[in-house]
Amino acid sequence: MRRTPLRRRTPLRPMSAKRRRDSIIYRRLRDLWLRHYHTCASCGAPSSEVHHTAGRGKYYLETMTWLAVCRTCHAYIHAHPAQARSRGWLR
Repeated sequence: MRRTPLRRRTPLRPMSAKRRRDSIIYRRLRDLWLRHYHTCASCGAPSSEVHHTAGRGKYYLETMTWLAVCRTCHAYIHAHPAQARSRGWLR
């Protein structure tokens, strides 16, 4: 018996032209930024991700709100928000 994939009930919202432009800028800026901050701010391992301490909305391109982290620490930050706030990793 072959299963058919589930369909989304609501379609994905299209990305605005401004957000598309910001995403291109973000990818370039993130790559340059991670080359400079190449170790995790939490454990010292090689960083591979950018955590947005103030969210990705208004401060999406603000590098002052970015934190270089490894995948494990990034998951920890989102799984333990109270501890992350006390350490200054979330606002």
